[in-house]
Amino acid sequence: MKTWQKNLFLIWVSQLLAMGGYSMAMPFIPLFVKNRLGIADEGLCGVGMALFTFLGMGTLALAAPVWGKLSDRFGRKLMLLRAAFISAFLFPLMMFAESLWVLIAIRVAASFFSGTVNAAQTLVASVTPEDRQGFALGAVSTAVSTGYMTGFFLGGMVVDKYGFDAGFITCGICFFLSGVLVLPVKENFVPVIKAPEPVKKHFWELMAGYGTILRCLIWMILITNFMRSFDNPYLALLVEQSSAPGTAAANTGFISAAAALGGVISGVSIGYLADRFSAKNLLVPLLVTAGVMLLCQSVCTNIGLFMVLRFLGFMAAGGIDPVIQRLISSCAGPQRRGQVFGVMQGFSVGGVMFSALVSGGVIYFAGVKGVFAAAGILFILCALPAYRILKGAEKELGKRALEKS
Repeated sequence: MKTWQKNLFLIWVSQLLAMGGYSMAMPFIPLFVKNRLGIADEGLCGVGMALFTFLGMGTLALAAPVWGKLSDRFGRKLMLLRAAFISAFLFPLMMFAESLWVLIAIRVAASFFSGTVNAAQTLVASVTPEDRQGFALGAVSTAVSTGYMTGFFLGGMVVDKYGFDAGFITCGICFFLSGVLVLPVKENFVPVIKAPEPVKKHFWELMAGYGTILRCLIWMILITNFMRSFDNPYLALLVEQSSAPGTAAANTGFISAAAALGGVISGVSIGYLADRFSAKNLLVPLLVTAGVMLLCQSVCTNIGLFMVLRFLGFMAAGGIDPVIQRLISSCAGPQRRGQVFGVMQGFSVGGVMFSALVSGGVIYFAGVKGVFAAAGILFILCALPAYRILKGAEKELGKRALEKS
């Protein structure tokens, strides 16, 4: 086995554990807010979840470019270790929260130091040959989805049987073990040495240096994550409406596990196809399929059928990021890939942050079913603009390849 393959395997298992731990606790926060903190009204609980997500993701969005820049100076492996070990300490503290504001404060602190997925993506992109990066990044997405699937499946049963505290404790243990697995990864890091540049006055000057195509692709990451995150904070509330008493957490876990399985399948398959076929021809069917599945979920009342729809929807949505990330990696080049991926992560969590803000208003006025319907419509409406942007990106990369040859 080659060194890059060994590294990919270790990082893959590491992210499986990290996301497994995360999903042992986080998907059930709406039920924690409703049952432990006593906010029973659907609209108010939804607004509470919107604040929880918005402020937590906002902190992550602000911190991500900083960590990305530091990764170019001190190494990508060190950033992944930082995210894993600090998350192992902070996330379990949520079980001690006695009010919504304390819960949010802990989430904000954890968000500032977390971000294992982006750190793992940056590390993998740095230690993988250029012609295998689509596969490798797709594999990382698969690890994330597999971790989610495992955590969802086990977390629902653990929370129903042993309570929320058991989920939080398991979350911390998994993050710690994920950090231990990264220790043997061989990075061979060499700090990027650049010629002196004028000090940039603000973030937008940095973005201006990326060029039009790369900026558009980064904005696409924000938009797609905005759509993908629109319904996620409220899944447990919708599932609870169709569940028998005392089974909401378990049913949420089972449905989320089915969704993650769809992500596992798409992560590798779409990542593989992204190295061989046009990105624009892959992305449009994925967006439309994801949208249709969400519209169907908004009117579904059967747990079994909901599980099937969630599976199909995530099988489509799970392939979106690897397609775009493959183009971003190619446009960025090796010298500034850590910085660009850090900015990309900032935009990614920025999309989640603003999604929580908008969806919180939707759930307050239209209920949880309205949130799912709105998410489906957004996916479908974005298909045509996405096609045009990716067409321009592929044309630009083709011109660069001809110039180099």
